[in-house]
Amino acid sequence: MENNNISNATILRKKAEENLKKKAAKINLPHSEADVLRLIHELEVHQIELELQNDELMLAKEREAAAASGKYNELYDFAPLGYFTLTNEGEIKELNLCASQMLGKDRLHLKNSNFGFFVSNDNKPTFNLFLEKVLNSKTRETCELILSANGNQSMQVFLTGIAAENGGQCHVSAIDITRLKQAEEEIRRNHESIQLLNRHLIEIREEERILISRELHDQLGQSLTALKFDINRLHDKIAIDSEEGAKLNRMSELISSIIADVQQIVFEMRPPIIDDIGLAAAIEWYSEEFAIRTGLQVEMELDEVQTLDIYKDLAIYRVHQESLTNIARHAGAKNVHIKLCKIEKNIVLLIKDDGIGISPEKIVSPKSIGLIGMSERVKQIGGQMEITTPLIGGTNIVVYIPV
Repeated sequence: MENNNISNATILRKKAEENLKKKAAKINLPHSEADVLRLIHELEVHQIELELQNDELMLAKEREAAAASGKYNELYDFAPLGYFTLTNEGEIKELNLCASQMLGKDRLHLKNSNFGFFVSNDNKPTFNLFLEKVLNSKTRETCELILSANGNQSMQVFLTGIAAENGGQCHVSAIDITRLKQAEEEIRRNHESIQLLNRHLIEIREEERILISRELHDQLGQSLTALKFDINRLHDKIAIDSEEGAKLNRMSELISSIIADVQQIVFEMRPPIIDDIGLAAAIEWYSEEFAIRTGLQVEMELDEVQTLDIYKDLAIYRVHQESLTNIARHAGAKNVHIKLCKIEKNIVLLIKDDGIGISPEKIVSPKSIGLIGMSERVKQIGGQMEITTPLIGGTNIVVYIPV
């Protein structure tokens, strides 16, 4: 780069000297003024050199400006986004090729037309408010619109606008988000379908629980009762202190234990107490059984409330079951507090323990199947579930179910 500058300076100096010789040839100066002439010569060479450098600089600037302008025009015209310059009335003063394609007309025909003409009737108030905000503020404004041009298929666009420096105009960029919106709608429909399917599966599961519990109660329970009755009859015919009598005693005790286990399983699968005397009674019964099995201290504050929807009541009961199971398995707690009440239009279930707590990573982990199942069950009935770990330790689970 330095060599190029030296070379250019040499060329310019030679040109300056040639120009000076042409001028000097027309002037006859006395020989006695040679020194003065040399000085004037140097000054004139320097002046002409500066003039030539200035001309070269101006040409270089013009070339750079032309190149930058061409590059800008190319980037502007062929940008993948639509660019508009609009007046305060929405009149289109400038636009690029992508913008003209969005509106479905040639760029020359679109200039000086009104952008609002291409906005769907339902979205015109939104566009007018957007334009007003853009022109009256110095910040970027955004909105979403539906464009319907020339009877073509409607297009959803995302607009970003900012006021121009000269006032009275604004610059607006437009992004085609039609496919994005279609994908969002498809995801929403799929989510609704999954929600309906999950609710249906939960209902089927509860119905299956009822059928299985009835079968266990009616078939297995009756068979075990009949077997115990037969053993008792045999027991009357065999001496109590004999070996056979001792075996019959052990068999009778085992059958009684199995009957108790079956009754426990039947009750846990679908507690009839929910249908008979309510949600609070079912939670109280299960909590007492849990305390006996685990040895944990369980404190309860249970109001006589329920949703009057058996599936919502069952959801609350199942979350209560799963929460206590998780506490027994993972929490390392000694005390559990359970509260059931109504707050405004929600039935609220609170379960908190004094265990080791649960990390936020585990709460959202796909491996936490139990927590995911609880959350999904609550969502199916329009409720919300919050899981937090206080600074003092332990875990709080709060469920809100709309009545």
